[in-house]
Amino acid sequence: MNFLNSITISEITHVSIVNFKTGEKSGMVLRPWHGIAFSLGGELVYIHNNATISLKNNHIVYLPKESTYDIRSIHGGSFAVINFQTMQDLAIQDFKITESTNEEIILRTFFVMNNIFLRGFVQHRAEILSYAYKIFSLITYNELQIVSPILSHAIEYIDQNLQKPQLSNSFIANQLHISEVYLRKLFTNTLSVSVKNNFI
Repeated sequence: MNFLNSITISEITHVSIVNFKTGEKSGMVLRPWHGIAFSLGGELVYIHNNATISLKNNHIVYLPKESTYDIRSIHGGSFAVINFQTMQDLAIQDFKITESTNEEIILRTFFVMNNIFLRGFVQHRAEILSYAYKIFSLITYNELQIVSPILSHAIEYIDQNLQKPQLSNSFIANQLHISEVYLRKLFTNTLSVSVKNNFI
């Protein structure tokens, strides 16, 4: 799902938690938005163009705009969904799936984003968009399967210390015993995002 890092979101239309009972069926005809979905516990199967895509723990699924599909719940549970519009035409017609190795950070970020979205998108647009971009960056990082202990540690450190007022590029670099320039290059070269604008 590398394409997530190169899109410009024009609107977040929904940030929601959807519940399904075991055996429940649903579907969508000409989906009006792009979306990503991940399991909060449970398993769904999407049936699209004769392909079956399983959404279960540690999986993230991209739901293409204008797609038509059926949904079947294999194991009941809750599922996180972020629906969005983009400035550019993605021209992606097939579902995309990836496994997540940093699911805990993605889920925490989603719950914060969901709470803010419930207070109103218009009033909190910039904040909601920043959380969406953070989730997209984490998904992209995950999919690339980059083995960088320093970058992984940096993301974890930032996530655990967001409330600290002294959190800055130089502070993070100092805590990781690397230069600030190297920290910035790790983020921009690997994730195509800056530390400050997308994580702090």
